[in-house]
Amino acid sequence: MRRIHAAAVAAILLLSGSGPLLAQERGKPGEFDYYLYALSWTPAYCAREGKNADPRQCATGGERAGFVLHGLWPQWNAGGWPERCTRDRNIPKRVADAMLEIMPTPELVEHQWTKHGTCSGLTADLYFADAMAAWERVRIPPEFVTATPGTAVTAQQVEKRFVEVNFDLTPARIATICDRQGLYEIRICMDKDLVFRDCGAKVEDRCKPDQTLTVR
Repeated sequence: MRRIHAAAVAAILLLSGSGPLLAQERGKPGEFDYYLYALSWTPAYCAREGKNADPRQCATGGERAGFVLHGLWPQWNAGGWPERCTRDRNIPKRVADAMLEIMPTPELVEHQWTKHGTCSGLTADLYFADAMAAWERVRIPPEFVTATPGTAVTAQQVEKRFVEVNFDLTPARIATICDRQGLYEIRICMDKDLVFRDCGAKVEDRCKPDQTLTVR
């Protein structure tokens, strides 16, 4: 399993503000069509938040993370997603501890479960097992596992590299998400068995042709 260094990854919750439209506050567990698997670009988070950035993710010196796991989110084909489907807050400690391999803080683990996992129709054990399996399923291009200063490639080039290194991933199954600073997230669509599939409505590229993934 690829490991994320805890000192380099945290607070990626703040990157969730540009999700698909039509979200609702409640839904019924298990009533969704597919998963949206999100990977966030660490330097974009650090640049966006500036002095407010979590120092564990944006510490200077040493190896710095590139793309990191943001989440595994139930989605509807018509657009949008259910959230907070139950009030279950019970995550076995052994499960939470295991997730620290890829989610650096207990707060992040809890957030992913309460907002997204409770809509999966799975127990916390099985939902986080799926998150682990998705992390293993998607290969991050080697040049984006860590952030190398001076990197500047277009969002289209980043998407192309993900497609090249992941068998059966196509442009219709991946979306690049940008803000004014450039590319900050990759989103990949998977069915409930974590097989790549075409994305539903509202999940599409949101980057201009000249927007880049950068490392300052």
